[in-house]
Amino acid sequence: MLLLNIHLTNFRSHRSSHFTLKNGFNLITGPNGIGKTNILDAIHYTALSRSFRTHRDDHGLRTGADHFEIKATYQRPGGREKQVRVAFVPEQPKRIDINGVKLDRLTDIIGTFPVVVFSPDDYQITAGGPEERRKFVDNLLCQSSPSYLTALLRYRRALKQRNALLAQRSPVDRTVQRASIHAWTNELASHGAEIIRQRATLTDQFGVYLEDAYQQVADYVEHPSIVYAPNPTLNSTTDNAPFDQNLTVDDLKTRLLETYEGRLQHDLEQRRTTRGPHRDDLLFYMNDQPVRQFASQGQHRTFGLALKLAQRTYTETKTEQVPLLLLDDAFDSLDPERTEAFITYLTAGSAGQTIATTAHPRGFERLFPDPDGRHQNIHLHWDGPEGELAAIQT
Repeated sequence: MLLLNIHLTNFRSHRSSHFTLKNGFNLITGPNGIGKTNILDAIHYTALSRSFRTHRDDHGLRTGADHFEIKATYQRPGGREKQVRVAFVPEQPKRIDINGVKLDRLTDIIGTFPVVVFSPDDYQITAGGPEERRKFVDNLLCQSSPSYLTALLRYRRALKQRNALLAQRSPVDRTVQRASIHAWTNELASHGAEIIRQRATLTDQFGVYLEDAYQQVADYVEHPSIVYAPNPTLNSTTDNAPFDQNLTVDDLKTRLLETYEGRLQHDLEQRRTTRGPHRDDLLFYMNDQPVRQFASQGQHRTFGLALKLAQRTYTETKTEQVPLLLLDDAFDSLDPERTEAFITYLTAGSAGQTIATTAHPRGFERLFPDPDGRHQNIHLHWDGPEGELAAIQT
């Protein structure tokens, strides 16, 4: 899959910016604060319907603007082109069109144009709490498995309904309340079992991709690994017991139902659902040591970058599309030797399309000029008496 071009209107610092991209390494340079990351964020909108930086669409509005619009042209396998348009007006539903046809649900675009993004905020995946790691695995699976996306959306709906019932302070009829809770509990267990099964399968397979990717970004011999930690454990009374990969979806549903029903009184007291895949975690290890507790800042950065490269390879295997790789200041913390090795890896013949940003382009000189026409440098700068944003593409 290729991103051929993208046009930003009133999006963050961009009043009207148009960029064409190449099937290779696209480097966006310019001083800090000029709008490099905004381009990556706009691409993310056209692939996943939202920003990777904030949950609020109005943060994408250029100062003083009453709307923003992003248009992108993608080329799917086989040469088919698709035009994506994302439009946002405050206090109105966000709109996404593909080839001029409005999507009924924004989530319908997920998986159509797979994308992997690495940004400085991804440090929290390895160093932060379980929520960041759940976001990582959800992003990965939603783009590679339509059935997982469906299960996740239905699980979240059931969880919201069950929590609303648990939070009722003075229900008119507790019998009716518990019957309603039971109905949503069945929904929760059914979709939760599918989520757990797919997360477990992913982590069982992902180690090979992670090990291979880590060797591309680390200049020393270390062995990364990943362990799925469902909540509750489900297959053992020991919290740290390995997940039983032989458990079926039906097995998991039965055990989730037992958990939910056994904790109903506790959940009523807490006014929320206290167990389930919405509280799962992934445990990352380096040479059998927990990354979160023992890794240095550099190791966190390297491990996170390896996760994203592994995600790209895994998604390609499952979807038969090479995801677009977006790298936001990914090279700033790498030494020159690692930067050179990483660039070599990303510019290999079958590496796919990469769009990277940096304020420090030293180390990329060998890519430009590019006699094969596969790479380009997009240099952003302020131009004109009013300081309009301009770009030089070479």
